[in-house]
Amino acid sequence: MEARSVRILRRAALAAAALVCGAVPLHAALDLSAAITRQQTILLDELARGTGQPSNIKLRRPLVDSQRNRVYFAGTVSPYLGVIDANTDTIVDSVDLDMHGYLSKQMALDEGTGLIYMTTLEDTRLYKVDPVNKTVSAPVSVPGGGAVSVDSVNHLIYVAVTDGVREYNSNLQLIRTLAASVRDVKVDPSGTYLYTTPMVQPSSVTVYNRSTFAKIASVNMPGGRVAMTLSVDSDNRIYAACLPPYLAIISTQSSSTDYAIRSMVAISTYVGNTVTYGNNLYMMTGYPPKAGYMPTSDGAYGVIEVHNKITGVFVSSVQAGLQGDGLAIHPSLGKMYVGNTGDSYVDVFDLATNARTKRIDTATSVEDIVVRPGDGALVVRNRLGGGNSLLLVQNPGGSAAVSNAPSPGNWPTKTILDAGTTTVYTLSHYESKVSAFDLDTLQVKAAVSLGVAKLRTDGLSTMAFNPAARTAYATLPELGQVVAANVDTGQASAAVSVPGFDLADAESPGLLQLAVNSALGRVYLLNTQAPVKLFTYDSSLTLLRSTDVSSNFPTFDGGNPLDLFFSDEAAGKLYVGPLIFNVTSGGEQYAGKLSIADGQGFPHKVVAVYPEGDRLYAVDFSSTTSPIAHDSHERLLEFSRSSPAAAFRQFELSPLDVVKSAFGFDFARGLAYVGYFESGNIDVLKIGNVVSAVDVSSPSVPAGLTASAVGSAQINLAWSVSTDDVGVAGYKVYRAGVQVASATTNSYTDSGLSAGTTYTYAVAAYDAAGNTSANSASASTATAAAPPAVSPSPFLAVSTAGLTATWLANGNSAGTTYYVQLSSAPDFSTILQSTRTLTLNASFFGLSPNTSYYVQAAALSLQTSTWTAFVLLGSTATPAARPSGSALLALSSTTAGFDWQPGGNPEPGTQYETWLDADPAFGAPAKALVSTSAYEAQGLSAATTYYFKVRAWGRNGAYSLFDAALSTVTPPPPPGWPGTPAGTALGISSVSWNWTPAAFAATYGVYQAASPATLIASVPAPAFAQTGLSTNTAYGIVVAGINATASGPLSASATAYTLAAAPSGTAISNIQAASATITWSLNTNPSATTAEVQRSSDNASFAPVFTGAATTFADTGLLACTTYYVRVRNRNGDGVATDFDATVQFKTLASTPMAPGGLAAVSVAGNKIALSWTESPTEGITAYRLYSDGGTGVVDYGAPLAVLSSTKTAFTTGVLASSASYRFALRAKHRCGVEESGGVFASAASSARSPPSARP
Repeated sequence: MEARSVRILRRAALAAAALVCGAVPLHAALDLSAAITRQQTILLDELARGTGQPSNIKLRRPLVDSQRNRVYFAGTVSPYLGVIDANTDTIVDSVDLDMHGYLSKQMALDEGTGLIYMTTLEDTRLYKVDPVNKTVSAPVSVPGGGAVSVDSVNHLIYVAVTDGVREYNSNLQLIRTLAASVRDVKVDPSGTYLYTTPMVQPSSVTVYNRSTFAKIASVNMPGGRVAMTLSVDSDNRIYAACLPPYLAIISTQSSSTDYAIRSMVAISTYVGNTVTYGNNLYMMTGYPPKAGYMPTSDGAYGVIEVHNKITGVFVSSVQAGLQGDGLAIHPSLGKMYVGNTGDSYVDVFDLATNARTKRIDTATSVEDIVVRPGDGALVVRNRLGGGNSLLLVQNPGGSAAVSNAPSPGNWPTKTILDAGTTTVYTLSHYESKVSAFDLDTLQVKAAVSLGVAKLRTDGLSTMAFNPAARTAYATLPELGQVVAANVDTGQASAAVSVPGFDLADAESPGLLQLAVNSALGRVYLLNTQAPVKLFTYDSSLTLLRSTDVSSNFPTFDGGNPLDLFFSDEAAGKLYVGPLIFNVTSGGEQYAGKLSIADGQGFPHKVVAVYPEGDRLYAVDFSSTTSPIAHDSHERLLEFSRSSPAAAFRQFELSPLDVVKSAFGFDFARGLAYVGYFESGNIDVLKIGNVVSAVDVSSPSVPAGLTASAVGSAQINLAWSVSTDDVGVAGYKVYRAGVQVASATTNSYTDSGLSAGTTYTYAVAAYDAAGNTSANSASASTATAAAPPAVSPSPFLAVSTAGLTATWLANGNSAGTTYYVQLSSAPDFSTILQSTRTLTLNASFFGLSPNTSYYVQAAALSLQTSTWTAFVLLGSTATPAARPSGSALLALSSTTAGFDWQPGGNPEPGTQYETWLDADPAFGAPAKALVSTSAYEAQGLSAATTYYFKVRAWGRNGAYSLFDAALSTVTPPPPPGWPGTPAGTALGISSVSWNWTPAAFAATYGVYQAASPATLIASVPAPAFAQTGLSTNTAYGIVVAGINATASGPLSASATAYTLAAAPSGTAISNIQAASATITWSLNTNPSATTAEVQRSSDNASFAPVFTGAATTFADTGLLACTTYYVRVRNRNGDGVATDFDATVQFKTLASTPMAPGGLAAVSVAGNKIALSWTESPTEGITAYRLYSDGGTGVVDYGAPLAVLSSTKTAFTTGVLASSASYRFALRAKHRCGVEESGGVFASAASSARSPPSARP
């Protein structure tokens, strides 16, 4: 099963190609020895819908010529340039570009000359097209070229090529090359600058001087983005469309060279081209749309984003169609034109409402061709703009003429001629019916239902017809069926399922194909799903057999083409693509394969046989690279019908279509017709020379000859079509009995005649055998007088209030009366002045300055007393008048507004050029072009003298004189931001403030921070002393600069405290052994003032012992009987300390120590007692005194037994009386000299050996 991507590709490339070859009676033998040649190409679209309807499939970006009110468009696969009248938005003309490569979307217009320059993608050439004279120059090679831009001022062309940018003149002569890597190139409208983007990274936009190629600046794209395409507006603003999607708006600001990205626009999708109009930028984007877009019903392609052209801010969006591919704007008409590549439309939008006002259809395609027996006319099934119609092309080998026929149904997929009759059948896949048309009248005869519901519009069905059984057979792939219907009874007769058909793969075109052998009563069906099988049915669709042909069936690049079958009943052969089968009633036998002589594979399918010449014709769509490559063969191949080993004649078909649509053969006239699905044209090929004609009958006499004069030199003739048994070849035109021309259609234009003269005509018809009818009845008419001719210099003595127009007589005699009209409207809807004159000039006075005027003239024909048509002699503009009364309107430090009197110039409609300079001599003025009589200059320097003058720009391309210059001085700008004030306390009642100066400030205002509207003081400098304040109090201020222009912005607020006063009256009270109370007074400080108390024991080294908002402090943890020194100071809110109050001295009281703890006495050997204890917890113990009772039972405190240091906790007595009992007491003594009076006690008896210890 094919991959879906291949199926889609095949559908796009091989859509609905069809072969219909009717059997016609031969009137001549053919000489097939000469080469096959292209005789002509029928521009079917022009003939089908009137002059000026070119075919354009895959339409590309249009071009607008606003000076000539024309819109041009071209397609990628059709070499024709379409011309739209912008006034009526109708197609009025087309130009055959005669290009044989795919067109790129790169076209550029020289607005001065109206010439178009375009590059082609396939052969990379540059062409010059004159759309007025319909000429195309010989191209020049531009290797790798694509992007093209035109300098309309100097008429130079710039093309991006492999090695840089090439500069050509209007004759396509190479002048010079700018060596650089270039992807896109643009010239600014003034012809001053050249802009390029590179093919390599890092991507940038580079600006060059166009005349010298000197590099001016380069602007890099941020974030690794790649600048793809460029657009430039009249303000020298550059728009770079990037990938990933992003639009950079680049311009200068303070100088002519400081190019930089000024705005950035993030786009959710691909950006095509951009165009500015008014204040907006119109940008063609792809898909998907983002939030803010209007809803779309036909897909997400072709959304036009509208942004502010300076800031890039999103304004709105416009839905441009399913596959919009570029836009162009006509500024004076307020219209936008959008090309649609998918459906080949040009959409017209009104820029005032962004609403689409018209859709112009530009496409035609050829899907089937039937050669009508007898006259060789072609019946063409044509799809036009998604619809369908039948066209009758008469005299296709000569001057073809086309008429329309009814629609053959919705989405028809096949057209077949009922051989030997004048009936053609069409299959409508979607409507599931077969319709019959009469070839003579092209009217519907009948419609036969296939007996199933409506099917999809994919166009996958095919049809075969058995004239003997009067049965049409059709495939329905989405149902996996073959159906039969009797075309006479209008009834479906059978429907069978194809064995083994995979419905999951039913979308692929070419899966089920049909052929019929009427003589054998066989219906052949090919299922190209693997394995490829050939099914054989009888005429009632009874399956007779199936044959596996996969081993011989070729693999086609890009998928299977439609209509692979061709049944050669006379030779008993069936062609399946290039495969050959011999067929009989008993079966089908594989007989080989057609092959191409150059070894490049095999043809795709057989399209016709010529039994009398033993010829067989096949087509080759194969490519050496891919199914859509431009090197595909696309050839018509001729084989021997009896021994088709290899092709011996071939013809290269047009490379404009990947797959050809339809083929028709008229062997009676030696012609083959190739209809192209994409371009909608038909190539007429000469495949042989007629060598033995047997035609002896003359055509019928033309009837209804009419002669109509058109102007003074032309008469148009028309008559009814003659008939002939073989075919009318043409008509002979006689004037005054003398043949003057031959015509291939039933009309002729006789030109170059004399004015005011009567002419008589007759016509006769002739056929290819030379048989000529009798002359028709004559017709006579007279030419009109000649209109005046335009003079090379139509205007003389043009002033601000008058002009003189001149013209040429154009053959009119002296004394001819001319009627001359003057108008300011191009269409002369309002006539301002008119006059009659016998001379070749006329003067008009009382005109307005700087106004465009149009003059037309007509001549009076004396023979008929009628005026000729008016001839536009031309247009001119009166010079602009000098403006007056220049005055200053408004002034600021950066802007100045001026106005002036127009001086009679029209407003709106006049542009003025202003000059502004700081130099009274205007050495380097800043210039601006404005469209009203007022101008505001911006970006000025403050306190600067400027000089201003103005002049008018005329429509005739010249400036008026300047009005008198004036000068002004800009005031300074408002002050800037001052710095945040910094406050420093000067004392207990004042603060000194200072701050960083504000730019442009003359003085400063000082305000309360809590109430910025309250002014404290005005000072001349950035400093201020604030006095009369409270002690240790916070004060806040803000400041602002002030000058003659305004008061500037307020600074940030700042706060500072006044100093605190030193405390007073420090005193000591409640002195204890370990504590004392310290007090002091606030001394005018607020109650929240922070005090700091410091203490020292030597009156030299002080340490803080208290910090807090209080006036008393209880000092604890002191040492007893110790002298201390205390001092107090205050701190303000900013932490700044005062002086200390006077130092105060005091001494703590003495302390009685606590007794030591746990005295224990233990007898030790030798009549001694060991004592131990724990230290007294009192600080300052200097010694322990041990007392004893001496064994008396009463402790003697008069004299200690021992005095021990404060660090001792044990003592052993000397030898005591044996076995005596002793009692001990231990007391602690403080450093203050106090011995505690209690003590601790313990007893023990002495012993020669250690007894148990005694308890106290």
